[in-house]
Amino acid sequence: MAFGISVLTFIVSLRLLLNFAPGEAGPQFVERYWWVPQWGIQYFLAVDGISLWLVLLTTLLSPIAILFVVERHP
Repeated sequence: MAFGISVLTFIVSLRLLLNFAPGEAGPQFVERYWWVPQWGIQYFLAVDGISLWLVLLTTLLSPIAILFVVERHP
């Protein structure tokens, strides 16, 4: 089950690569929500040119790591 979900996560992360506009400056796919507005604290998540590749690398290595663990400990 973990392997299937991690593969699905990798497939979904490929959509980031397809929709990323390398010519645009600044962060893309921005999520911003106020968490504690009284203190000026907010939740901010975005992807730039470097973090795009790190997200893809992480989602690619997750199913590989799961397969390695399952093969070592059946």
